[in-house]
Amino acid sequence: MRPETRVPPLRWIFPLAQLFLCAVILWPMRPMLVGQIRASLRAYGISHDAAARNPVTPRLPPFDLADPDVQRRIKTSEAREWAVAALNLPGGLPDWTYAILSPAHSEWTPKGMFTWTWRDLSWPIIGIFFWWLAGRSIEGLLFSRHKILLPKIRWWEVVVSLPVLAFGAIWAVGLCIDQSARRVPLVDAAGCIGEHVGGTRPIHLPGVFRAVAIAKATRIQYR
Repeated sequence: MRPETRVPPLRWIFPLAQLFLCAVILWPMRPMLVGQIRASLRAYGISHDAAARNPVTPRLPPFDLADPDVQRRIKTSEAREWAVAALNLPGGLPDWTYAILSPAHSEWTPKGMFTWTWRDLSWPIIGIFFWWLAGRSIEGLLFSRHKILLPKIRWWEVVVSLPVLAFGAIWAVGLCIDQSARRVPLVDAAGCIGEHVGGTRPIHLPGVFRAVAIAKATRIQYR
């Protein structure tokens, strides 16, 4: 390898960047997330704080769902949750697999925790693996421009990425064919992501982008 050839360590930049972006998106919701974590720990008997021994029912201030300000806050919170999901859609594969195989056909959620809270906490962690794959594939493409076959893309990486590519392609075609699908909150979530990255709308970037990159890098290395 020539000494002047340098490629950024994207395999680490991508996962860290998505974690940072998810933290920025969810930061205004941290009191709710922390409360859900504490409630789940108490449900499993892991936490035995004073609040658990002396529970006090909090009195929530009255609010009107017809109030435009309340509706705006609800929509903003939903958009933030969908934004995290849009960044890490492959992170939902374990949950969806469990939902398909379980008799109840529902996602597994820790006790005392809402489903979306579990997604906000778990999907970015699982998504680290898929963003790592994307970083390796992009590194391979950049090295291939200098006729250097590094890093070597393994076949198991291709096998893992193909279902993600298929899911992203089907979903993208569905958005183009079914007009009603465009009203899914996930589309609005892309706008929330775009506000943090410069106004773009990268719908399902983690799925299609990484899978196509791995496929291209593999083709270059094995032809």
